Amino acid sequence: MRASQAWVSAGSLRQLSCRASVRLQLVAPAHPCAHGIRVSSRHKKRVAAGPAHDHHIPELRLDDLIEKRLFRLMTRLSKWAGAGGWRLGTFLFPEGLRWLLDAMAVVASETFTTVSAPIQYAAIRAFEGGPDITEYLSRSRRILKGLGQTLTSRLRHMDCELADPEGGFYLFPDFSLHRERFAACGIKTSRDLCKQLLDDAGVACLPGTDFGRPATEFTVRMAYVDFDGERALIAADPETEIDEAFLYEYCPNLINAMDRIEIWLDRL
Repeated sequence: MRASQAWVSAGSLRQLSCRASVRLQLVAPAHPCAHGIRVSSRHKKRVAAGPAHDHHIPELRLDDLIEKRLFRLMTRLSKWAGAGGWRLGTFLFPEGLRWLLDAMAVVASETFTTVSAPIQYAAIRAFEGGPDITEYLSRSRRILKGLGQTLTSRLRHMDCELADPEGGFYLFPDFSLHRERFAACGIKTSRDLCKQLLDDAGVACLPGTDFGRPATEFTVRMAYVDFDGERALIAADPETEIDEAFLYEYCPNLINAMDRIEIWLDRL
């Protein structure tokens, strides 16, 4: 699977199974963009396709999972409520995955004790919902959707490959098409790339190696949250279009960051 994609192929799952030292019982795919993994409509409702039986990978279908009640639902307050840094997640396990719940409870008991009281109270209020929470989420999603689409377009204009953001507030662009110019400047890894972006352009991001990508793949993760959220939320009423003018007015640091990266690339 390429870092710029949001698809998990049956082939990549088979390769993972072949490399594993024990038989795999569960694969939990994750993506640095933090928006999850999509299911290919080309395979209809199939999650893992192909001759998987030789590699201990079941052919999973969404309708089968529903019928057998094997869904595991996970959510994070920091993502769906735009509460970055609050670090509270929830799991809902159906009876068919009781074994997984028990195993995770054992690991959790050796990892942490409890969520801090302020976070618990804030989470209760968020999960209670209501018109104010609904309106807040609606405005947050509109702002982040507009930002994600605009920044993705800008990065693709710079010859970066990346998946479309479909949630959260992260991008994971691949600058590998600039490999030859990077080599001429002594940039050999994604960590080198991040250092130069910070030193030369003043733009901070994380190297792909922090998310398990190869060192020589020029991927980076960017978080597009550097703006005055309260001010933007007030302005993002239902009648206001989240267009380029809005983003320049309320999210100038992020637009400026794209300008700086583009100028830096042009000067290499």
